Amino acid sequence: MKSFRILEVEFLIQGFQFSKDGLESKRLAIEVIANNLANVSSVGFKRSDMFSQSLRDAQTNSHAEPIPKESIDFAQGSIQLTGNPMDLAIEGAGFFSLDTKEGIRYTLQGNFKLDSEGFLTTPDGDYVLGDSGRIRVEGEIRFSDDGKVFLNGEETGQLDIVKISDKSKLFRAGNGLFGVSDERAVVEMPEAVKVKAGYLEASNVNAIEEMVKLIETYRQFEADQRALKAQDETLNKAVNDVGRV
Repeated sequence: MKSFRILEVEFLIQGFQFSKDGLESKRLAIEVIANNLANVSSVGFKRSDMFSQSLRDAQTNSHAEPIPKESIDFAQGSIQLTGNPMDLAIEGAGFFSLDTKEGIRYTLQGNFKLDSEGFLTTPDGDYVLGDSGRIRVEGEIRFSDDGKVFLNGEETGQLDIVKISDKSKLFRAGNGLFGVSDERAVVEMPEAVKVKAGYLEASNVNAIEEMVKLIETYRQFEADQRALKAQDETLNKAVNDVGRV
C-alpha cells in the first residue's frame, strides 16, 4: 500500500500538470487575441476564439487531456463603400473561389485587381474563379448583384461563389484564405447571397472587446504562473521528504 507521502507527491504532480496545461492554453489564447487585434483593419478577416476540447468524452474519462482548439467566428463584418468597381463584398453566407498554387482556396477578401495579363486576381496573385475558370478582363468589367460578370456590357459568365455547409471543415490557409478538409462541405452559390461591387467587407474584430479579453486572459496567465511556481516549490519539498522516509 502506498504511503501517505507518496500519494501526496502523486497528487501534487497531477496538480502541477493541470496548471501547466492551463498555462499553455492561456498562452495560445493570448496569441489568438493578438492576431485578432493585428487584423482589425484587414479586409474580410474573421476573428478566432480558443476553447479546450478533450481527447475523450469527459463523462467517460475525467482525466482526459485538454486540447486547445481554435474556433473561427464567421460573423459578417460591416460592408463598406470604396467606389472601386473591382472591390467586391458578399452579403450572405458565400465565399469567393480562388485558383492558387496550393489548389482551390476560398476567401472573403474581395479587394481584387488585374494582373499584367489581364486576369482578375487577389493582391497576392491568386486567380479569381468564374464558372468557366479564371476570369480574364478585356475591356470594361462589371458585376451584377447575383454575381454575373459583364465585359463591355455583355454577360460573359458568373463568379464562382460557394457556400460551406459545415464551417468546421474550413481551416486558415494564410493571407486571408481558407481551405476545406472535406470537399463535400462545398455547395453551389446560395440564392440568398448578394454581390456588392464597389464595396468591401471589413474585419469582424471588435478592438475594444479583444483588448478586454487580452487583459483578462493575461491576468489569468499570471495567476497560473504563480500557482505553478507554488506547486513546484511544494512538490520539491514533498519529494525531498519522501526521500528521507
